Amino acid sequence: MGHNGIFKNDSNDGTEGSFPQRRDKRPVKSLVVGCPILLALEDIDGGPSFLEKALRFLEKYGSKVDGILPESADVEEVGRRVHEYEQGKTEYSPGEDAHIIGDCVKHVLRELPSSPVPASCCTALLEAYINILKVMKLLRSSQLGSIILTLNGFFVEIERKEARVIAMHLAILETFPELNRRLLQRILKMMHTISVHSSIIG
Repeated sequence: MGHNGIFKNDSNDGTEGSFPQRRDKRPVKSLVVGCPILLALEDIDGGPSFLEKALRFLEKYGSKVDGILPESADVEEVGRRVHEYEQGKTEYSPGEDAHIIGDCVKHVLRELPSSPVPASCCTALLEAYINILKVMKLLRSSQLGSIILTLNGFFVEIERKEARVIAMHLAILETFPELNRRLLQRILKMMHTISVHSSIIG
């Protein structure tokens, strides 16, 4: 009907034949890589995500491997493990290469649609670090060994070596969005667990 051929059988045949080709060329969205921060640690069904399972694996087995986080695995092996997960191999076995799982974690974090650490939070962390350095410099000149901080309305005395960590922690609590904060705290928990277990083994 009409001159544009939209409803003609011969034109439809050509159009229909081209649709499958376009669909085949369309990139398939990953179930693991590129997910929003909302689903970083928990899948939409409430179960642990790829990232959360990887973090648990590293907490359990990462301390037994040297250089688990600094060293990198083969890029193709990382891609293969992500693909296997998407194809149904959703649990990690004890015999898997911890370096590959560690790089899977780094790969997922790098590919998040938005940065886990927003720019405003980076500024707050930097300011907190600079301020605490100024305070520590004053303490060194006055020969004092502790700092008085106000936490939730209470005055708390802490050692100088703890002040830097607490100042950064307060900056995170005050400036990070809840989802970003949860993700960062979860990653830090994994790193702390590996560090503690490694020191015990060593």
